[in-house]
Amino acid sequence: RVASLILGTKHHQVEPDDFDAQVFLDADLEILGSNPQRYHQYARLIRQEYLWMPDVEYATGRKQVLHQFLHRDRIYLTNLMFHKFESSARQNLQAEIMRLEQISPANQS
Repeated sequence: RVASLILGTKHHQVEPDDFDAQVFLDADLEILGSNPQRYHQYARLIRQEYLWMPDVEYATGRKQVLHQFLHRDRIYLTNLMFHKFESSARQNLQAEIMRLEQISPANQS
């Protein structure tokens, strides 16, 4: 079961009645809704993981990932996390996209 929960973080999609998986995925995404300074630090650490990629390529790929989250009806699956973090997560993602636009403008991505 644990392996299944961990593998579920790859696409962040679960069955609607799998509450354990919903809680696990929401915990995995908690950082997205953190305060802006903490989120910005997280984003810098993600970039460090991908230092092997050129800036423009990284920015283009990262924006695609962030847009996927923003296009969801809900980032967080449980009501508790949705009410607590959804708004701040969307703001953090949009702010990061704006920073990435300075590296790779939308018309080049």
